[in-house]
Amino acid sequence: SNERTGDCFPVYKVPEGKMLWLSDGSFKSGGPLNRAVSIGGSLGRITGASQYVYVLNCSVSAGEMEIYSPSKAIRYVEGEWISVCFHHMGEPMDILMRATFRFTEVPSPKASFETDVFEWNAKDKDDTFKGQG
Repeated sequence: SNERTGDCFPVYKVPEGKMLWLSDGSFKSGGPLNRAVSIGGSLGRITGASQYVYVLNCSVSAGEMEIYSPSKAIRYVEGEWISVCFHHMGEPMDILMRATFRFTEVPSPKASFETDVFEWNAKDKDDTFKGQG
């Protein structure tokens, strides 16, 4: 994960004894349509250790509505936060942005969970780059 400061927003904390399955996420911006401005962001998790971890990254043109539905639901465990980090790239422009999530809250199984974190551009968890962690 990459450290982000000031633009990462916690959205929903998984309650005690529960687990969340995130199945859809979308980013919407106000019009007009502008292909020179890319907006969107990352959906992530804030762990119990207060670390922000990217899970998905997506973007659309300003004024476009896109729904991102991952092919596999994303699991969030007790004590983690669903979080969002907005991105704005391209021409300077005042825009309104909204992130929308669909998730299902279920009882958490009696099991221990482990989250593996690896490099942003890694092809697998054993892939690292010179000069990076």
